[in-house]
Amino acid sequence: MANFRISVAALLLLSQVLALPESGEHCADIAQLGTPSLERFDYSSSMDVDDNCDYTFVFSFKHDGTMPIPSDPMAMCDPSVEPVSIAPDGIPYFAFRWSYEAFPEEVKQVTGMDHISIDWNPCGHPPLDKFGAPHYDIHLYRESPEFRTCMTCNTPEGAPFCDPVPGSQTTEHGLAFFNVSTVNDVGAGTSVNVQRAITDQPINMPEGYRSGITDKIPLMGGHAWNLQQEPPSSMEWVEPIWVMGPYNGDIVDYEPMIPFAFINGESDKAFTELLTYEEQTLADLPSMYSIEYQAATGIITMTLKGSSGDKSVCQKQDPVPVDEDSLPVLPYIGDLIEQAYPTWCIDENENRLTDVDTCEDGSPNGRFSPLYFTKQYSGADPKLGGYPTNIDINYAFEFAAPYLGQACAGSPHMCSDVFDGSSINCKKCPKLNTMDDNGPYGPGHVPPHISLAAVSNAYQEGKGGDITEWFDFDSNACRILPHKLLSLIRMYYPREEDGSVYYPPPFSDLGGDYPLEFVNLAGKSCAKEAEKHSTAGNLDCFEDHSGDVSLFPDYLEVGHGSPHYCTKAGKAADVNNDYCPYIFFGPNRGKYRHPHIAFSAVEVYLSNLIMPDKCKTDWDDSKYPAEVDTTVAFPYMSDVVSQGNLADPQQPTIDDEDMWIWPGPEGTKKKPVVGNFAVDLYATESGPIGHGNDMPMEDPDSAGSSNNKVAVVLVSLAVAIAALVL
Repeated sequence: MANFRISVAALLLLSQVLALPESGEHCADIAQLGTPSLERFDYSSSMDVDDNCDYTFVFSFKHDGTMPIPSDPMAMCDPSVEPVSIAPDGIPYFAFRWSYEAFPEEVKQVTGMDHISIDWNPCGHPPLDKFGAPHYDIHLYRESPEFRTCMTCNTPEGAPFCDPVPGSQTTEHGLAFFNVSTVNDVGAGTSVNVQRAITDQPINMPEGYRSGITDKIPLMGGHAWNLQQEPPSSMEWVEPIWVMGPYNGDIVDYEPMIPFAFINGESDKAFTELLTYEEQTLADLPSMYSIEYQAATGIITMTLKGSSGDKSVCQKQDPVPVDEDSLPVLPYIGDLIEQAYPTWCIDENENRLTDVDTCEDGSPNGRFSPLYFTKQYSGADPKLGGYPTNIDINYAFEFAAPYLGQACAGSPHMCSDVFDGSSINCKKCPKLNTMDDNGPYGPGHVPPHISLAAVSNAYQEGKGGDITEWFDFDSNACRILPHKLLSLIRMYYPREEDGSVYYPPPFSDLGGDYPLEFVNLAGKSCAKEAEKHSTAGNLDCFEDHSGDVSLFPDYLEVGHGSPHYCTKAGKAADVNNDYCPYIFFGPNRGKYRHPHIAFSAVEVYLSNLIMPDKCKTDWDDSKYPAEVDTTVAFPYMSDVVSQGNLADPQQPTIDDEDMWIWPGPEGTKKKPVVGNFAVDLYATESGPIGHGNDMPMEDPDSAGSSNNKVAVVLVSLAVAIAALVL
């Protein structure tokens, strides 16, 4: 039989998978397409287009370990056996698991692909002697999910494929399955729209591809591949196979079928295939694809290369001219953050809702948590509750300490590799502070809230020149150019004659009055902070942003500063505030957002305003989290007894010696993170040593001060890199 060698068991298998429309109905419920999310696969994607309009589209995912794999395929995959074998996920082993997600608009424009569907087949599918092994079908659809719901047909009784008997198809949707454009072997260079025989060569497919009459599957389309590339048997299937989907004279999708044997095991694997097409009429079809499996991480990466059918995408365009007199008012920062980092929906018990597209307030069901409590998962997959770090958003003036296994690695606090983070608060380590802006480290560390305030004020006040000149997509994508950002910062926060510079706190008028800081200052501690920053204007302390201190749980230390809320025992031990949760009680529970996230949201908004054809309205998370993530090493953490109906976040464990325990169970997290680090610097308590532009290190207890008690010592870059590798 042609292409699909379908057994009775296979027909039963497929017919129980697809719940097709009742007779007389032409379109199916969109729920039949599977789960509209790829979160379970840690999916991410990115695309580059060069000046020749050639695209490189890359996406990666991981096999979901909860996907069922039959231990006894002969019995567990046979739908005729009663009762049928039910997998741990509650559905039969032989059923398909479909999950899909739309591509960004720019990907659709360049590649012609609308959405991806990652489909897991625990028992494989026909022809079972060839593809009856567990595998993924990675469908890259050129039509929308809504279009696919109407890809229906009349099927033989008990079978899931479109009935090929002449006269069986009575709707345009059903007839479209059998409309396969093929190369006309009579008149060279012409094509016909109706397939006459399975040996006919379809157009827009590689040579040797054949489309059988029983491989037309509702909601998917036809299936065509080169029979010469089939494995000898399903047990010997070890490499991907490229399949193409004809429908209504066009190509509705293409897919690599990837056997589980290729993405499993302790060895890396790679596969590449060049693609050429007979009588190609679709310019954006991929000319090659490659699939790589990294055994150490479990990451599966697929790369597609081709030429964009829309040549406008590679034509350089000048930024949109902006009339500064008609610029829109900068929206409320909380709204900008929600737009750039859309949050997921929750119910009244703060449980995440995954089965809805929009939340009760009308906002889309996003990727990030609406309740942010801890820095512990920042830099990790958003499903854990964190957000991107300063490093992830490419903040220009962070100058974080490299991840060499020392305490406070990944933060701006520069501790030495021999610093004892288990007994000394690493916040005592200094930040990178320069005495002018002209040396190798420019301005040194600039707190993100300062950049946020400078950019926001300059935009609102019409200062800083033409905002179209703040950006240059070719050199810095959708981020403000570093030299331009520095000029805006110095406009509002200039250096003194001695080179020092004062950066007021974010919860002060002069520091930008950032409304999502929710600082832990109250009463006397607020008054003391106001004396310390006497020129910074009003401070937004706890009584101002949340209410009376009676809201504090009994176990918390009131007014210890920072946006963190630590236990009394923790502060008695002088624990690093960063290990403690952000505000989790009162009217602002979970509403803290890092100033660098706010700054990033403003960048997103302004870049979209200037370059709407290139910059989206939400943050580009296609490469997030990074392959080596930017999470930092935490201490051991413990649950606390909640004093309300909702759970209180964990706090640092304090042992019998009244000390925190660092590092925690994940270790020191020495790792080769990619980022802009001061990798040739370590902090030491020895005498002062100059460097470059007489660059002292900032005293962490005197913000903006040039009175430095900690100096800089140089270590060769080679040593630092070696430490990363070891």
